[in-house]
Amino acid sequence: MCSSDLAAPTATENPALFESPPRWDRPKRRWHHIYPEGVAPGLDAPEFRVEHFLELAAKTYGQRDALIFYKTHWNYRELLERVQVVAAHLRRLGLEPGGRVLFVLPNCPEFVVLWFAVHWLGGEVVPANPLYTTKEVARLVGMSGAKIVVGLDVRLEPCIEASREVSIPHLVVVSLAGHLPGHLRALYRFNNWINGKPKVGADTHLLSFSSLYRKNVEPIVQPASADVDRPAVLQPTGGTTGFPKLAILTHRNLVANVAQGFTIYRRPFGYEDRKSTRLNSSHTVISYAVFC
Repeated sequence: MCSSDLAAPTATENPALFESPPRWDRPKRRWHHIYPEGVAPGLDAPEFRVEHFLELAAKTYGQRDALIFYKTHWNYRELLERVQVVAAHLRRLGLEPGGRVLFVLPNCPEFVVLWFAVHWLGGEVVPANPLYTTKEVARLVGMSGAKIVVGLDVRLEPCIEASREVSIPHLVVVSLAGHLPGHLRALYRFNNWINGKPKVGADTHLLSFSSLYRKNVEPIVQPASADVDRPAVLQPTGGTTGFPKLAILTHRNLVANVAQGFTIYRRPFGYEDRKSTRLNSSHTVISYAVFC
């Protein structure tokens, strides 16, 4: 089965999955008065993992725009297909359930693809500020135990230097050139030409993210895990007066946050809107934006 053969959603797969029964029996809190009229003080969130957001969206609204970035336009079905191929390549690199991948990336399509591909394999995402220094990247690698680090080609130096200080078996390099219109693409590539070829640590395997899109592997069409209580994200947080700590967010946490958003903003299942969105790496924003 390939993603182009996805069956229409059944009654158990469609909107009912996303309905969160209201709980009017919850104790009243001071903040409840700011809730919109008719919103209950609590709800029972559905139990599934965040990668199921994309799977369900592709089955139900496959031809709708999922992501627009400069001249790149992908619908939900195309996004899912990329996720399944990238997941297959990540498995070849040794990513297994519970494995961690450090993202040192800005807002870009590859962040979204990688987010779902890592979860597709039962892995855990460690999103980092793309402006982190070498010391901060190296510390996060050490804290998280990530074996795969993904960085942006025009801001790769901290990742390269970190690979000489700590063990980074695989460093994947993202380029935005293919998404950009001609004049911006030329400037982008000129900047990379000036910087020269990256020189990583002796034990680090360097590869381009574009190689993970190659269809020389069998796509992984089924997610590897159904455990909603496994960590989804190890979110760097704090750091105002020192190094960040890693806050663990499970799939249950993220899905509950998305369900809360659906309830508060009263978006019906399948609500279609197009807006300019800043997809930062924090907490639930990727899952919410992809499905809403």
